[in-house]
Amino acid sequence: GSNWSELGGLDGLGANDYIYALYADAAGNIYAGGVFSNGNGNCYLAKFNGNSWSEVGGVDGLAADDGIYSICGDGSGNIYVAGAFENNAFNSYVAKYNGTSWSELGVLDAIGSGDIISSICCDPSGNVYAAGYFTNASGKFFVAKYNGSAWNELGGNNGLGGNDEIHTICSDPSG
Repeated sequence: GSNWSELGGLDGLGANDYIYALYADAAGNIYAGGVFSNGNGNCYLAKFNGNSWSEVGGVDGLAADDGIYSICGDGSGNIYVAGAFENNAFNSYVAKYNGTSWSELGVLDAIGSGDIISSICCDPSGNVYAAGYFTNASGKFFVAKYNGSAWNELGGNNGLGGNDEIHTICSDPSG
């Protein structure tokens, strides 16, 4: 029979708090995010390469001030994370890792993101979607779509008209 084992051996990751999200890329790397933190007290995305765990982007490469709740990747090898962490303007954002460094994906707060982003996903065309506890100017919860240059409300203004938080989203092979 099969047995469970801890990736990297006993306490290989050594997460000091909850793990909320896992992601596996096409190369077989495993990513973990949550509210666990490094020695500087910053939350980070951890990567298991088959042998050991490391902090994606190096120590404090992301330096998230709060938890990572969702992880996804696109066909070009970029990794995206989102959650309760905020930028210097105190706005939640989707962070993108391009294999070298972290950046903020567009300006999500331009369409109302002032709260937790609970879920992100990528479609086969490279679009990134985000949803969570944020609302539009009408107070409606919505799914935001990043098309490579800007964030927009999926379905147009009040297209969804959500009346409560959105906890998870996904995309099918057709986008």
